[in-house]
Amino acid sequence: MNVAGLPSRVAKDAPEAHYGSQPFRPPLTPVPERIIFRRFATALASSMILLFAMLGLGAWWTYYLAQDEARTVAKGMTRLVVSQVERLLDASDLMLEQMADVAAATDWAAAGARAQVDERLDRLRGALPISFRLFVWAPDGSLRATSVQDASPALSVSERDYFRVQVEADAGLYVSEPLQSKIDGTPIVIFSRGVTAPDGGFLGVVSFSVDSREIAQLYNSLGLPERWVFAWIHEARRSLLFREPALPQDVPLDKAIPSTVAARIALSEPEGWISYRSEVDGEQRTAFFATLAKYPISVFVGMSEAAVRDQWLKRSVAYFFTGLVAVAAFGVAGFFALRWARAEDERRTVLAGANAELERRVRERTAELTDLLAERDALIRHKDTLIQEVNHRVKNSLQQVAAMLTLQAMDLPPGQTREAIDDACARVNAVGTVHARLYESDFTGVVEAQAYLRELCNYFQVAAGPACSITLTGEPVELPLARAAPLALALNELLTNAIKHACRPGNACQVRVSLAATGEGMLQLTVENDGTGPAAGSDPLKTRSLGMRLIQTFARQLGGEFAIMTGTAGTRAEMTFPREAA
Repeated sequence: MNVAGLPSRVAKDAPEAHYGSQPFRPPLTPVPERIIFRRFATALASSMILLFAMLGLGAWWTYYLAQDEARTVAKGMTRLVVSQVERLLDASDLMLEQMADVAAATDWAAAGARAQVDERLDRLRGALPISFRLFVWAPDGSLRATSVQDASPALSVSERDYFRVQVEADAGLYVSEPLQSKIDGTPIVIFSRGVTAPDGGFLGVVSFSVDSREIAQLYNSLGLPERWVFAWIHEARRSLLFREPALPQDVPLDKAIPSTVAARIALSEPEGWISYRSEVDGEQRTAFFATLAKYPISVFVGMSEAAVRDQWLKRSVAYFFTGLVAVAAFGVAGFFALRWARAEDERRTVLAGANAELERRVRERTAELTDLLAERDALIRHKDTLIQEVNHRVKNSLQQVAAMLTLQAMDLPPGQTREAIDDACARVNAVGTVHARLYESDFTGVVEAQAYLRELCNYFQVAAGPACSITLTGEPVELPLARAAPLALALNELLTNAIKHACRPGNACQVRVSLAATGEGMLQLTVENDGTGPAAGSDPLKTRSLGMRLIQTFARQLGGEFAIMTGTAGTRAEMTFPREAA
C-alpha cells in the first residue's frame, strides 16, 4: 500500500472526501493577471454599451414625452383662446348694436346731445373687461361722440377701411387691419358697424378700438412658453390681425403669415396641425389652429421645436451626467473588486461577479423606475394644473356672459323680457358657482354640494331682501360634477319661484332649503316656504312656465322624481334622486 500516493488518488477520485478530521480541497490555481484584465475590460465595455443603450432609450422616451406635452399644451391653449375670442366678438357686436341704436335715436342738432352720448359711451366702456375706446362718426367721417377725453373735434376717419366698408354697404361687424391710433399712435384693432336710419339711410358709423398691447397682456397671463407664438388671422382676407410676440416693425404684413399656414387655413377646416418655418424669426414651429364658428377668424398657437428641444435638454442633462458618473464609479469599483478576487478560486470569482452584475442591474432598474415615476407624477400635477386653469377660465367666461346679460338688461324696461334676462343671469351664476368651487379646491372631479348650495342661498338672500329669510340645513354631501350642475340649476329655479310667488312685496316669508339622505344611495332636495301658494285648483306641475319645465328636466337628468305639495301653510317642493348616476 503506497501511503504516499493516497492523497493524489483521493484528490483525483473523491474531491469531497475527508482526510483526517478536515475536508480535503484541491490547491487553487492563480488566474493570470492578463486574463483578469481582459475579463474586466470585456465586462466594463459590455456594461457601458448596455448603459449607453439604456440612456439612449431613456433620452428618446423623455423627448417623446416632451413633444407630446408641448402638443397637448398648444391644443389646449388654442381652444381656450378661441373661446375667449368668440366671447370678445359676441360682446363687441352687442355693444356696437347698442351704440348704433343710441346714434340713430340721437338728435345731434339738439343742445347737449354730444355730452349725453359721451356719458353713455363712458358707461358702456366701464362695463367691459378690457379698456376700449368708443367712437360715433358722422356720415362724412367726422367725430360726433367718444369715450376718449380731450379727443380732437377735427378727427376724421373717412379714409379708414373700417369706415369706407360701412359706407359702401352694411358690412355688419367688421374687424379692421392692424392700425396706428390717430390719437396717440398706439397699435390698435378697430371693430365697426354702420348706423342705419329706419328708412334705410346711412347715418354714420360706430366703432371702438382695442389696444393690441392689452390683448397681449391678457394672453401673457396664460404663461406663454418661450419662443411660442399666438396669432389671429382673418380667414377671408388672409391677413394678420394680432400676433404675440408682436411683429417687428421691419417685417411687412405680407411676410407675417407663412404660405403653408395661409394655404391650410384656406381649406376652411375647423381645426388641425401645421408645421412651418417662420419668415419672421426663422424658427421651425408646429402650430395647432382652430377657426371660429361664427366669425371669419382663425386662431393658432405655434410651439417652437427648438424651444421644446432646449427644454428637453435642460431636463435630461442631469440624467446623462449621472450615467457617466455611474460608469466611472462602476469601473473603479470593478477594478478593485477583481484585484481582490484574484486570491480566490475561480468558482467564487465567477459567483461574486454574477452577484455584482445582478445587483448593478437591480440598482439601475430601480433608478430608472424611480425617474419614470417622478416624470409621471410631474405630468399628473401638470394635468391637474391645466384642469384647474380651465375651470378658472370657464368661471371667468361665465362671469363675462352674466355681465353681458346684465348690460343688456340695463337697457330694457321692467317686464317679462327683463325678468327673463335676469333669470338667465341667475342660471349662468349657478353654473359659475360650481366651477368656482372646482377652481378653489384640489381637482378630484367631485364637488362638496352643501358648500355651493349655501353660496346660491346667500346669493338669493341678497336679491330677495330682508323680508325673505332663506335657511339651509343638511349634511355634507360630495357629488360628481355631472350631477352637481343639474342640482344647482334645479335649486336656482326653485328659489326663484319661491321668491317670486311666496315672498311678494309687503309679505314677509321664510324659505327653508334642505339636502339630506333619505335611504341607501338616495338624496332629497327640499324647498318649502310659508308664503302664499298657487291659486286653488291649479296644478303647478302642469304649468307651461320655463322654470317648471327646467326643474322637471333636471330631475330627469338626475334620474329622480319631483313633486310639489301645496296647502294653506305654504308650498313644499321635493326632488328625490340617487347619489350616483345609474
